[in-house]
This record gives sequence, structure tokens and C-alpha cells, in this order.
Amino acid sequence: MLTLTLIRVLFALDIFEVETSSLFSVLAQFVAMGIVPITFTILSSSRQRDRGYFASTMRIGERTPIKIWIAVVVLGIAQLMLNGISSNVWQSMLDVIGFTKPHSIPNTYSTTSALIVGILLTGILPAIFEEITHRGMLMSAVGRESSLSTILISALAFALMHQNIVQQAHTFVGGVIFGMVALYTGNILCAMLLHAMNNIYVVLSTHATYNGGIMADIQKFFVDLYFGGETWVRVLLTALVVSATVVAGVYIYKHRVPTTPSTPMSSVDKVFFSSALILGLGGVVMTLVAGLLR
Repeated sequence: MLTLTLIRVLFALDIFEVETSSLFSVLAQFVAMGIVPITFTILSSSRQRDRGYFASTMRIGERTPIKIWIAVVVLGIAQLMLNGISSNVWQSMLDVIGFTKPHSIPNTYSTTSALIVGILLTGILPAIFEEITHRGMLMSAVGRESSLSTILISALAFALMHQNIVQQAHTFVGGVIFGMVALYTGNILCAMLLHAMNNIYVVLSTHATYNGGIMADIQKFFVDLYFGGETWVRVLLTALVVSATVVAGVYIYKHRVPTTPSTPMSSVDKVFFSSALILGLGGVVMTLVAGLLR
């Protein structure tokens, strides 16, 4: 979070004379979510000489049955709809208090090359590095044996990391689901798959919104059905989404792999972690205030 905030400040000062969105994604993921936390985790760990430490921390040594992968995909599809519902409810709440989103020019991914770059930088890259940071090192540091608190703390840090009031609802919901999957499957690759599904859908959805096509028609159908249809239809669809999420989640939980205790955070770790949360919260508050004054 400390590194990410610094990168945001540098870009806010507009010191880079290049196409900033792509450069920001690369620096934010490779540096803030990759190189810096991985390096400090290895250097500060008393188990850094253990050859299996990194694999254990990342939970990449577990073999995941095909049935669990299917449950993860089902959970991912349900999450896409759950994210949309939570995001719209949250935005409605922000509208009530007078929050106004900034006027920005969205990336339309109008060309094939732009779409591919968007999938790589916005879809896949964050799914890898943000999971390594939040569902890997952070959850291991907080304590894998305390599953509920571990998942919630990781989800909170994940939501605050985005430092944007508009994104808090669906990123927290997503963080809870990613954390549950990473912890109970014992395989961070499952969480990466969920994260990638979510991000790639956003990229494809944005492309479809501004360029049309079959996906745009499908998207419009479901949006009109849910938000423009009868109340009973909305209730039914919400019940189906929640039910699918619960069923898939319960199945994964029942087949969860055993977790092992992790070394508690040191005093220095707690100071850095608290500072990161404060920085994230500060960014969220700033975007809220800016939206209220806009």
C-alpha cells in the first residue's frame, strides 16, 4: 500500500510523458503488488531459509480436484452477478448522500490490440499479483488458522487498496469470496481464476458497451431484466445468485484442506499493516469528499 500510494502520487503529479494507464498498471502490479512485498516478506521472515516457505505461504502445493474447480467456476459466475448487484446498491447509497462520480474518458478497448492489452493488464496481471499479496502473504501473516477473521481482514485491505469509494462494495465482496476460496481450497490458483474471471468480464463488458456485439446484447438483456423488470423477477434472480454462491461456497468449505498455523505478525509487521490500512482509508475518504464537493 505504501508503494502503491507513492506511485499514485507520482502519476497525480503527471511526471510521466507516456501513455499513463498502461504504465500505471505495470508499475502498480509488478512493483507495488509484486517485487516490493515479496522481497520484504522473504527478508523479514525468520523462515526465509526454508526452501518450501514461499510455496507454503502462497498455498501453491495443494492438488485441487476437478469438482472443486467446477465449484469455483460456478462461484465465479455467481460472483459476477453479485458484484453487479452490490455495486449498484452501493452507488445508490452514494447518490443519496450527494456523491458525484468524476467525469472521465473510459477505455473503450475499441481495437483488437487494445482489447488484448486490456485483458493482460487489467484482467490477468492484477489477478496474479493482487492475489499473491492479499490472499497469499497477507492471509498467511494474519493467521491461516483463524479463517473468518483472516478472510475479512484480507478483504478489507483489498477493498481499501483500491483507494476509491465507488469500488468499496464489490471489491470487499470479491475479497471475501477470493479469500474463502484461497483458504479452503489450499490453492491460490483458484482465487486467481476467480479474480481473472471478474476482471476479464469487466474488460469485455466495457468493450461490448462501446462497440456492440453479441455480448452487448446479452448484457443489455440481463440489465433490462433485472433493473427494468418486475419486482418478483429481481427477487427471484437475486435469490438464485445468492443460492448459487452459498451452495458453491458450502461445497468448497466441506471439502476444505487442513490449514496450518502461521507465525503471528511481529510488532513491526503490525505497524506497517496499520499504516497501509490508514493510507487506504485516507484514499477512500479523499475520493468521498471530492465526490461530495464536486
